[in-house]
Order: sequence, then structure tokens, then C-alpha cells
Amino acid sequence: MRRWILFASAALLLFWGVGLANPPVPPVLQGDTLGPEDGEREYLVRAEVSVAAAEEPAFALVTFREPLPAREAADAVSAARRASAVLAGALNPVGEPPAGESRDAIFALATDEPIDAVVVYGSGEELRQVARRPEVWAVEALPSDAVWGAFTLTRNALGGRV
Repeated sequence: MRRWILFASAALLLFWGVGLANPPVPPVLQGDTLGPEDGEREYLVRAEVSVAAAEEPAFALVTFREPLPAREAADAVSAARRASAVLAGALNPVGEPPAGESRDAIFALATDEPIDAVVVYGSGEELRQVARRPEVWAVEALPSDAVWGAFTLTRNALGGRV
């Protein structure tokens, strides 16, 4: 009986020590959202206002009028300093190509499907340049303090239609 109590105490102490050495990671708060809400009719206005107000660099959702091949999608967002993900049936994170190379190869590696939208990062002026492209339906910018991994996309972000 005494051995059993000693063993249980040692096991409990071991589990307590492991828990102390490996505290749980706090969850990332996801308060910012990109994309139209269900039934939202003012999305284009809301997106335009967000880009007009953008001064500091920020993440933004660039939605195309119709799905584009990788090369055309990369060209449409070329004014933005970084592309972080392409949306083509699913969210596909992407990296930046080596200096001097185009994003179209990176986009093509991420998906074989036509691209509905791209999450980009850029200054307010860069985002406004992207918004002026004829193939772009909407550009919605987040506040400049939003960080990658701490915002979500609405389920309507794919295709961007409301």
C-alpha cells in the first residue's frame, strides 16, 4: 500500500512538473474580418471607405471581378508590396518570390485553379493603385495594427459576391 501511494505521488509530481514546464499557449484573438457578410449590400462601399482611409501599411482582401489565372492575378496585385495568400476554392498561403522575379510562379504553385481573391499587404497608396485595376472588384483594408494569423475571412470571401 505504501509503495502505491509513493508511486502515485511521484507520478502526480511528474505531471505537475511537465505542466509547469509547458504552459498552454494563449489563443490568438481574431477580431478583424475580411470579406462580405451574409446578405451584406454595402460591402463595396465599406471596402472603398477602408482603402480610402488607409495610410499605414495594412493587410487587405483583393477580390477580382471574375476568377483569374495566376499570371493575371499576380499582375493585378503587383502594386502591393506583399501577397500573403491566394483564394481559389480554399485559402492558400504564399511566400514572396526571390528579388526580381514575379509572383505568378508562386501563385501557380499554390493552386491550379483560377484565383478569386488575394490577401495582400501594402501601404494605403499601394492598395489604392490595386483598387484602380479594371479586373479588381473590391479591395478591403484592415486597420494597420492587424497582424497575419490574427484575422479571419468570411465564408463569402471566396468569389466575393454578395
